[in-house]
Amino acid sequence: MDDRLAAERDDRLSPRLRSLHRTPSAHLPRIVAEIETYWRLAMAPYWDRIRSVLEADIFHRGRQMAERGTAQVLQELHHTVRWDGGSLQLVQRYCDITRSGLSAAGVSQHLTALRMAGLTSAHRVGRSVLYARTGLADALLTAHT
Repeated sequence: MDDRLAAERDDRLSPRLRSLHRTPSAHLPRIVAEIETYWRLAMAPYWDRIRSVLEADIFHRGRQMAERGTAQVLQELHHTVRWDGGSLQLVQRYCDITRSGLSAAGVSQHLTALRMAGLTSAHRVGRSVLYARTGLADALLTAHT
């Protein structure tokens, strides 16, 4: 039975993947070289900046945890993460701006106004722009609660 399942799996793989699956150690040096090339070209030139952003985020979240507690930090980590009754839950949400009654242009105008007021920051990731609340926005929201 196992041989038949393996044969079916191998039939669905491309010849290159089939060879990799059968003898991974034979391909390991090339895979390592490709990963090293990727690092050198795609990551190394930006690593100092990436590391700085990650360290700043860790510092920021650590301060938030000390000031407001772990539950609050986890609750605000991402819109798909929820802290509920002592358990961490991942929630899959699909955002459809047309259901909100706003057009894409309207959302863009609102986000631009928030960014110009210093309440959000914009971060480009590929073709997407991600927005995050700034410390000023957090302070204003905290003052109202």
